[in-house]
Amino acid sequence: MTLRVLKGFLRVVLLLIIVSYFVVAGLLLATKYWFMPRIDSWRPTIESSLSEALGTKVVLDKIKAEWGGLSPAFELDGLTVYDSQGHEALVVPRIHANFSWRSVLAFEPSFSYIGIEGLALAIQRSKEGVIRVAGFDLEPASDQDAPSQSDETDQVWHRAEPVRWLLSQRRIDLNDAIIVWIDQEREAPPLEVKGFSLSLRNSLLSHRFEGEFELSSAPEQKVEFAMTSDRLGGRFDLVGDEEIDGELYVELSDIVPASLAPWVDLPEVKGRYSARNWLSLEQGKVANVTLEAAGTDAGTGVASPELTSWTADYVKLRLDGPLGMFLPVSEYAAYISEIGVGNPVALQFDGQGLTIDPPADVMATVRLDELRTKAQVRQSPQGDLTLTIEDVKAQTPDGLLTLRGGWNKRHDSEAGDLNLQGSLAEFNASRLYHYMPAEVGGDVIGWMKQAFTSGTIPKASFVVRGPLAEFPFEGESKGVFTLDGSVQDLTIDYAPAEGDKEPGWPALVGLNGKLSLNRDILTASIQSGGLAVAPDTRVDVTRLDASLENLFSNPVLKAQARTRSPAQGYQKALTDTALAASLPDMVADLKGAGDWTLNLDLTMPLDDLEAVAFKASLDLHGGTLQLADFPALESVTGQAIFTGSGFSSNNLQAKVLGSDLRVSGAFGEPDSTLAIQGELAMQPLNNHFKMPSLNQWVRGTLPFEMTVAQPVADGPFRIALDSSMKGVQLLFPAPLTLASGTPLNTRVQWEIDPSSASVGSGTLRIGNLIQINASGRNGGQGSALSAVAVGIGTAPIASKDSLTVNIATNTLDATAWMAVQESLMKDLGTSSPSSQPFMPALSSVRLSTKLAKWGDNKLNDVNATMQVTGDRYAVNFSSTQTNGALNWQMENGEFVGRLQARVARLELGADRPEDATVKASSAQAKSSAPVLPDEATLSTIPPVDVVVDDLVLHGMKLGRLELIGQNAPAIGIGISRNSC
Repeated sequence: MTLRVLKGFLRVVLLLIIVSYFVVAGLLLATKYWFMPRIDSWRPTIESSLSEALGTKVVLDKIKAEWGGLSPAFELDGLTVYDSQGHEALVVPRIHANFSWRSVLAFEPSFSYIGIEGLALAIQRSKEGVIRVAGFDLEPASDQDAPSQSDETDQVWHRAEPVRWLLSQRRIDLNDAIIVWIDQEREAPPLEVKGFSLSLRNSLLSHRFEGEFELSSAPEQKVEFAMTSDRLGGRFDLVGDEEIDGELYVELSDIVPASLAPWVDLPEVKGRYSARNWLSLEQGKVANVTLEAAGTDAGTGVASPELTSWTADYVKLRLDGPLGMFLPVSEYAAYISEIGVGNPVALQFDGQGLTIDPPADVMATVRLDELRTKAQVRQSPQGDLTLTIEDVKAQTPDGLLTLRGGWNKRHDSEAGDLNLQGSLAEFNASRLYHYMPAEVGGDVIGWMKQAFTSGTIPKASFVVRGPLAEFPFEGESKGVFTLDGSVQDLTIDYAPAEGDKEPGWPALVGLNGKLSLNRDILTASIQSGGLAVAPDTRVDVTRLDASLENLFSNPVLKAQARTRSPAQGYQKALTDTALAASLPDMVADLKGAGDWTLNLDLTMPLDDLEAVAFKASLDLHGGTLQLADFPALESVTGQAIFTGSGFSSNNLQAKVLGSDLRVSGAFGEPDSTLAIQGELAMQPLNNHFKMPSLNQWVRGTLPFEMTVAQPVADGPFRIALDSSMKGVQLLFPAPLTLASGTPLNTRVQWEIDPSSASVGSGTLRIGNLIQINASGRNGGQGSALSAVAVGIGTAPIASKDSLTVNIATNTLDATAWMAVQESLMKDLGTSSPSSQPFMPALSSVRLSTKLAKWGDNKLNDVNATMQVTGDRYAVNFSSTQTNGALNWQMENGEFVGRLQARVARLELGADRPEDATVKASSAQAKSSAPVLPDEATLSTIPPVDVVVDDLVLHGMKLGRLELIGQNAPAIGIGISRNSC
């Protein structure tokens, strides 16, 4: 029974198959030989159906069908779609399609191949923002049409019906299409997309989509793209949509972003670019992106307070990593995969001819000849960022910079932490300021710009480690900011001159050594270099240790320098630089010879150059030092130590005019005294001051001890010189005589107020022989000394703005003193005239002596006074032999008018006439010299008016004498009136 049923069933199935075969064969034969040859006859019906379905006019030029292999093929020529105004909105010259028998199973049209040739399509956006494609308006979706949140997972783009149908076709090609974009809303010109070609290939388990086109906005702009995908849509997917995997590739060639500005809102970008981009799809979302891009004449817009601009001759960039590192995952969760733990973005950048212009509050513009960067960026699920810099090489016009390290930023921090190590090679030190961040401070950057004027950093390394917000790590910050390297031929003009007003401090030049920066302390250890004290003069630096502390706020320069130079170099340093303002004016008159060394310790607040403090130790090494026209110090040994407040000696010894000199103590410091001890040989001293005639009367050696002190800061200087005069011989006429070896206490005291223009005031006392009181003039016109009072053998008479002389002696030989005066005047006549007289004008002379001699004439118990009032001179005199008065007037050293003499009594010659005859005969026997002065001497006698009431000559009373006379060229003096 069972076998019979089975045989019957098989007969029925076989019969159905045979019937089905003939039915299908009949249908195929009818389609091939009857329907397909007549398909063009149904073209009007097809046009009408399409026009009705699309709501606009559709025209077909020709429909052709043929049988190819086992399936039919169709061709449509001249498909044109018109818009509502009757304009051509879509033109397709030819469409070719090969029918697929899968349509029978799918119950929908399916093709093994669709080819579209020469498509011309216009896409337009109206001023109202409505998009029109091929004459059809694309209405924006309303809120009611928007899918609910529960339906969002079902409305995946590749599940939409049109997309699903396209993905069901085996192959679709679009060749040589033209698409025109017309944007009336932006009032932009038409943008033409030319040569648009597209190919879609679908298989059971994968899809491939590729194409290319050109943009007319700039020449040779081309875009190519391709996409491969597994299990994307279609009826025969094996798994769900969430399992989609694939890759998208886009290539851009010679794109000029600026040319797209009329149609697309883009940042201001300059240049021409080419790029390749790969996007990987994992489980239906974009996971990883790989970008390779290159550009020429590239750059962005002008820098702003918030943004950095840049330009480059050539740039090349490669990025490889998760797309979620570039776009916010939370906003694009449906399209972007979550960032995996430890999944970094790799970055490589190469650039040439770069100019980076950051905001002014960040740093100055940076120019790079070449830049190469290799780095990685990681982001944790919590939002923590880590930048790892594997290698950075930046070749600037000023040197080579290399960098490595990283930056970490927690999601709850603002700026993150830096950890960088780098190096500099062959770096131009004069441009070091240019690479300092603005956080360093404008004052510091400005000082570095003016100070570091030349030099090279052959090699240096630096470390930056700590919170970025605290950079450059001042004060209590725990960050690390160090730079260590060497310098070559470095110039540091740390305090240059400001205009032409005052000189600057001597610049450090040609420095070779090491440079170090530790946070806010810049230090230098220099083995060789120099101080530029003048354009053509340099003081060699044999060692320099310097530091610039508090670099970013209130910087202070400290330096310890060891220098060596010929004396002229130090002389220029003391007179032609800012050191001169810190030293006494007399330093300008210093000069010397020999090779000297100077050790300098300097502390200089750069914000207040007036507060500079220094200490200079000068060693002359047997050289010579001289102040103005004073005797030179020769064979100087020991050290002279100068500070801003004074001077001190460290075993300073020298020779002065062949005699030994020792200097000890200090000057200018509190409770300090500078002592100078030695001896002076009088003959070389007299010759030095061009007074050789003094050698007749002053001989021997003068021992002395001089002290200089300033008891009160900024108070007067007090100078004292003491001598026993033992060893000095005075051979002047009486009363100024002193035998050699006879002690005579001598003291000179002088006081100078630095706040006054006066040369000072003081006294000179030589035993009981001479006492002189003098006061300097405090400004105004006139002599350097305003008042001088001289006392010889007695106390001086106080004077005011004049010179007074008071002489008291037992014997005065006027003839001998006239000879001394004549010799001294000859010496003074050879001296250079001074622009300012030293001594004040004479106002009075007082003389008191028991015996006065003038040739053979003697006067006993003489008392005389001379008063000078302006140009007028008045003398009153009295003695045992005479009494009377003299008056005359001088103008520019010449007598004006007559010399008047009024004498009550005058006794001349010996007491008896015979004594005079004997003396005269004796005198004639000894000498044949004329009794009267020579003609030259007589010619100097002024016109005279003499009246003697009682004249006695050699004991003979002659009575009254009246004499009026004047110079006569032939006889020397002529007498116009004579009575006796």
